[in-house]
Amino acid sequence: YKQKYDMVLCDVPCTGDGTARKNTKVFSQWSIAHGMSLHRLQRKILRRAMELLRPGGAVVYSTCSLNPVENESVIASAIEDAGGVDAMEIVPLNESLAKKCRPMRGLSEWKVPHPKYGKNENYTMYDVFDDVPLEHQGGMGDTTDNGENGILKTQKKKKKGGQINRSMFPPKQNSELARQLGNCGRFLPSEKLDSGGFFVACIRRLKVGELGSRRKEMGAVKDSATASKKKTLDEKEAAVVPTTSSIGKPGRDESKNNGDGKSQVSDTAAFPTKSIGKPGKDESNEDSEEATNNMPATTIPTANEQSLPLREGDWICTLCGKINFGRRGVG
Repeated sequence: YKQKYDMVLCDVPCTGDGTARKNTKVFSQWSIAHGMSLHRLQRKILRRAMELLRPGGAVVYSTCSLNPVENESVIASAIEDAGGVDAMEIVPLNESLAKKCRPMRGLSEWKVPHPKYGKNENYTMYDVFDDVPLEHQGGMGDTTDNGENGILKTQKKKKKGGQINRSMFPPKQNSELARQLGNCGRFLPSEKLDSGGFFVACIRRLKVGELGSRRKEMGAVKDSATASKKKTLDEKEAAVVPTTSSIGKPGRDESKNNGDGKSQVSDTAAFPTKSIGKPGKDESNEDSEEATNNMPATTIPTANEQSLPLREGDWICTLCGKINFGRRGVG
């Protein structure tokens, strides 16, 4: 983006569970699956805000939700995707604001609930993404190595009742990013703050130039592995494709000893004789077919040697350059 800014306010859509004090109907509409569905949108908005910053600029991320899946996990995953703490850092909130409102420090670890938590006596919580069942895995977490030439595959499963992404889980413990999450603020109604609950974080951009992208890096790895596999397949095909010098008359045995101990490859399997010829031509005459088959390979002129205009139904072999394999009729 050509236009860069010093400050960006990023007040993202959220479930609004922190507004329950003034909006008593919020819990009748609130659900865990709803919060999970907003997680991806929140990450996209924060990522765009980061890209709009000039180096040294800051973005303020805020929600009126207290759910870490909508707050700390969004910030941590967006920073990791942008290049880590070397590209973006979470700075402490304004000292006067912190002293007056006394917010709770941001979380550095949390659990992710099952999308249907609380329904049908389901109270499952997940500590790591690998514990999540496949039918509930989504987002960037479904990219795996299938073990074949390093090719990455994406498992596409039907999602039931919400998706749990890898980006919803906390960063590695004792990491610099986990430590910086403590600079976020979770504001709760109290004697010092007569309002609803909300979450605030201030993120400063350090990196000059384009921010990184984990998805782009994974795509680059996938493209590289795919290109490597294609190159290997091309080499295998090139090893078995017969050259023009090895193409003889149709009907020759697949392996024939030429007297010097070497075998010569026939083109019978690669070029079936019954499928070659002018459309509609009757090739049931065995005598005529045998005479044609006995024609020496050296007497078959190429397209350039024949110097004849191509007719409807004619075709030129891409390997030897011959028209209809020398079976072209006259007239």
